[in-house]
Amino acid sequence: MSDNVRAFYDDYAPLQEERGINQRHLRIMQWLEQFVLRDGMQVLEIGCGIGTQTELLSAKLPNGRLLAMDISPRSIEMASKRLAGKPQVELRCGDIITLDVGGNFDTIVLPDVLEHIPVAEHEALFQKLAQLLKPNGQVVVHIPSPQSLEWVIAHHPERLQVIDQPLHMGRLIPAITKAGLY
Repeated sequence: MSDNVRAFYDDYAPLQEERGINQRHLRIMQWLEQFVLRDGMQVLEIGCGIGTQTELLSAKLPNGRLLAMDISPRSIEMASKRLAGKPQVELRCGDIITLDVGGNFDTIVLPDVLEHIPVAEHEALFQKLAQLLKPNGQVVVHIPSPQSLEWVIAHHPERLQVIDQPLHMGRLIPAITKAGLY
């Protein structure tokens, strides 16, 4: 990931803190609780930002392990303060594709982050996720509607993040299946 992308998210962190936990975070948690998440699991969260989703996840994993990652040092610093006193949470700064994470996970969560990772890197990303996933594990990806993001690009580009691309399933499936995921 480039330095300008890291810098963007370092500058974006205070806005995330201002916005706090929102309906999107809560809805992601409902899906995770209903279909995937169980206490005692080993969970990897990619793109944790300042730890808003991480905070919700950690409450459901008092006996599990939650490794939360982000490329922004400032976001990780803010997440550390938010998540102080939660021994089941480990925070790391780095690019998931190049960082040696270690371990295997029951669930890997990408909450509204995949659209911010260049499509050219998706194949390497999904290969890495497949390596980190336990047998019968699950990768949970939450992305905005590509049509909604296309509308924002056309009508309100000032609302976009440094990388913000619409992801149609036809664009994702080749990288997912090549990694042996489905």
